[in-house]
Amino acid sequence: MSMVSHSRVVALVFMLEAWIICAVGADEANMLRSCWNAKYNPTPIMFEEWISGHPARLYMVDAWWSSRRNSIPLTIFTMMSLDRLSMLESQCRGYIGPISAAVYIPLVLERDPSLGSDFKATSDHDDGVERHGYGRDDENDDNYGDGDSDGGEGDNEVANVLVGRRRHIQGGYNESHTDPVALARAKLQNLFHLMEAEAARAAGNNSLPGCCCQLRLMLYAERMSDSPLATIMPTNSMRNAAMLGATTPLSAMFDADLAPCTNINDLVQNASWVQYISKETTRPSICIPPAWETRGHLQPNSKNVVVQRAITGIKADVLDMWARSELQVFQVNVCKHCHKTFDHSRWAKEDMPYTVQHTLGFEPWGILWRLRDPGYDERFRGWLYDKQTHVEALARKHRYTFTVLPDLWVVHRPHKKVGIVQLYRRSNTTGEGSREVEALLRPVVLSNGKNTTVYTAYRHYMDSMRRTLRSALASRQPYEPQQNAQFLHCKSVLPWWQQG
Repeated sequence: MSMVSHSRVVALVFMLEAWIICAVGADEANMLRSCWNAKYNPTPIMFEEWISGHPARLYMVDAWWSSRRNSIPLTIFTMMSLDRLSMLESQCRGYIGPISAAVYIPLVLERDPSLGSDFKATSDHDDGVERHGYGRDDENDDNYGDGDSDGGEGDNEVANVLVGRRRHIQGGYNESHTDPVALARAKLQNLFHLMEAEAARAAGNNSLPGCCCQLRLMLYAERMSDSPLATIMPTNSMRNAAMLGATTPLSAMFDADLAPCTNINDLVQNASWVQYISKETTRPSICIPPAWETRGHLQPNSKNVVVQRAITGIKADVLDMWARSELQVFQVNVCKHCHKTFDHSRWAKEDMPYTVQHTLGFEPWGILWRLRDPGYDERFRGWLYDKQTHVEALARKHRYTFTVLPDLWVVHRPHKKVGIVQLYRRSNTTGEGSREVEALLRPVVLSNGKNTTVYTAYRHYMDSMRRTLRSALASRQPYEPQQNAQFLHCKSVLPWWQQG
């Protein structure tokens, strides 16, 4: 395809996307909620059902979509639990385009069987399981990833939401709630209205910097019969749910604890840059920015200062902080191969994009042509291999190339590690001081009579799924990610997800 014809195609796609968005307007959220809940399975899920291959059973409780529109062609989509809302707020304040965010609350019925009982569901549902003959074995594998960046599940917040304890709503609410769904809804509504008010204030005052994103905010709840799954977020199911809220030609999954540099706002308004990214992603290629994090020796306040400077500064500032050991390559201390492929020394010198070859365990974040994103494998819950498997499928099944962007980067915001990561890194092996770790160490008896712990059963399932996936991709056997019936149904009926 010539450059001229490709430019015309891209221009026509942008025009079509703009027409669809205007036509759908305020009905977008209702359309998404309707198609999602039409396939909702109301049967509470159990831990052993999930490790037997059953997908998450998510109900969309509510949705808030900004009516503001602009011509920004890139949607950021993300997922999280309630305790990461402040990070979502930071993301929204720092980006002028659309952000689609899915927020998760687990509802454990062991202590309160009425939780979520008023969810309305049709009888037209199935569990969305697509089986591919994947077996399980007892081998161990050291090639880990996906263990540092996450969407939340902090100890205190989650423990209280799970059992519906009485808490005060943050952000201006004074009433107490015993209903965790009402608590979550109030928090999300508060954040949404705050972002809309801030954006209106900035738009009406030329002396203020531009703010904020066009937020598409969705609340999902999952009812479960027993508590083990409550500490294992359905990470990839939530990513797929958030992806559905993207309506622009380009999309990027950035976890809630990641902040793109503010230079992204100039880039997405630069016609030449957008045209280049569009051409690359339709080849197809995933356009990847390097990720940075603060050094461990810094004090918390110093880390926050460094993060803010790295987000708002120019590339030279990032390189200077790297040279002075304030920043380091993301996960370099725990998973060197996960981001080594970028060749950061080369990135420091380059002012033009360059291509790198996929290596096993590579797990960058990146920009994709939205309609070509195959989505995430929902067998992966928690924080092991969840993103890594998506990247491997892009490279080894869909033959994506990897284009490193020299003018864009993301920065990880420091936070307390979730329980799965604490156990994986052996920083907390007793559960002391952490309800989340304590819950993961809880003994369980599986239906085959095996005595184990939640975490051991979780790791066994994750390790076996990752090995069988890699084996299928390496031998070019058929592989499709497991995706629930709700996600697939919505992709088939939502106007902005039609290929035509």
